[in-house]
Parts: sequence; C-alpha cells; structure tokens
Amino acid sequence: MISILYVNRKSNYDNFSELDIWKEEKNALLYRGKNVIIAHPPCRAFGRLRSFSNHPGCELFMAYSAIAKVRRFGGIVEHPISSTLWEKMKIGSIKSPDQYGGYLIKVNLSDFGFKAKKPTGLYIVGLEYKDLPAQLISFNAITHSVCTSRKSAKKELDVLVRSQTPINLINWMLEVCNLIMINNSKK
Repeated sequence: MISILYVNRKSNYDNFSELDIWKEEKNALLYRGKNVIIAHPPCRAFGRLRSFSNHPGCELFMAYSAIAKVRRFGGIVEHPISSTLWEKMKIGSIKSPDQYGGYLIKVNLSDFGFKAKKPTGLYIVGLEYKDLPAQLISFNAITHSVCTSRKSAKKELDVLVRSQTPINLINWMLEVCNLIMINNSKK
C-alpha cells in the first residue's frame, strides 16, 4: 500500500480507493506506518513569498517530517522547485544523490495536464534516476496562470485548483512508488 500525506480536503486522490490517504483532519504528523509515501506538505513557509506568510510553525515541521519519512521508507515529496526546503534539507541531485540515495527532479505540472505552467520539484528516494518511468509531455496550450499580472492574457486559476495534483502526475508517482516497493521487497 502507498500512503499519501498532507492531502487537500478536495483532491484528485479521492479517485483512488486503494491508497492510504491522510487529509488534514487525519493529521499526517501522526502517521507511524512503514509504507512508501507520496507527501505534499504545505509550501508557503518555504516559498518566494514566505516573508508575507502567517503560516503556523507546524507547517515547517510537516515538511521536515515528510522528508524524514520518505528517506526512511522511500517515496516522493512534492514541493515547488524554488522551495527553500530543498536546500535546508540538503537534498541530492540526479548526478549526486544525498546520503539516502535521494535526488531532486524538476517537472512542469503542465506536462501532466495542469492548465498553468507550474515548475515543481519531486524529491525521490528508493529508485535510481535511470529506472524512473518515462514522463508525459503535454502539448496542450497553457491557458491559465497561477497568479496573473495586469499584462497577462491568461486567466488566473481558482485558488482551490492551484494546489490540485493532476491525475496524470498522480498516476506517474504511483508507478514510481510501485517500483520503489519492488526494490524495498528485495532488501
């Protein structure tokens, strides 16, 4: 089984009954399982506008905890590519994985069907880069933006849609996690 931590109340993960989903009311900080994990910790404490955020201090711990759990059991942590979390946690790169074998890859959510360009980092532990499944590339037009400027001709995404994980990305991450589970069973 795969556990999904820090999931929004309304999420595309609701379409997958075989997952152990931890939404806000379930409090993923209390997760004590040993499953491979996909984690989506809150990002506002690590984003470009973090100095304007009134995030509760526990959001920092959520992100640190997500990294620790993925390092222990394998899986993926998803956060903006520009997040300061990556540097604070000394995340490895494809060419130079960290001491846990983890590395950061950059994906664009629009390649997975998201309506806006949204550069995203995926920290992966438990599967070598060369063994990752092929990533999708979408040639659909980018019709929206995450936030608009006066000069933008694109529509701004609704606040609830901005943080949704595209179904195609969920499917890809589940494929990665299934490969990690196979690797873990060989240890």
